Amino acid sequence: MIPVTDSLLLVVDFGLVVLIWLTQLVVYPSFLWSEERSFPRWHGIYTRRISFLVVPLMLGQALLHGVRVASTPTTAAVLAAAAIVLAWVVTFAFAVPCHRILNTQGRSEAVIRLLIRRNWWRTSCWTLAFLLTAWDAR
Repeated sequence: MIPVTDSLLLVVDFGLVVLIWLTQLVVYPSFLWSEERSFPRWHGIYTRRISFLVVPLMLGQALLHGVRVASTPTTAAVLAAAAIVLAWVVTFAFAVPCHRILNTQGRSEAVIRLLIRRNWWRTSCWTLAFLLTAWDAR
């Protein structure tokens, strides 16, 4: 039987995996199809609302993985934590600045395409973290 903390960790990791894949395959590409006139309003609404999902998941994941590495530092746990750290770095070094540009300057196809390309890093990291957690919990 999987301990409660492992189950919670799997749920949080899976929540981020689903969210990042939806963002990568549906949300960010849809920015390319948004009308230039309505984009600033839509993007502002999107970034505020998505934060209510992303922030608690990211903080919860960081806390749970930190506890896991401190208590049971398996290779998979350490690698999963490293993938999460990289996802955070990419988030704050690349995704947040792209969203700031889109918020302040409006729709830019070049910035949206850059956001989509760079978001593959976060998609990969959070997917890897989930797979490593699942592997470790078996």
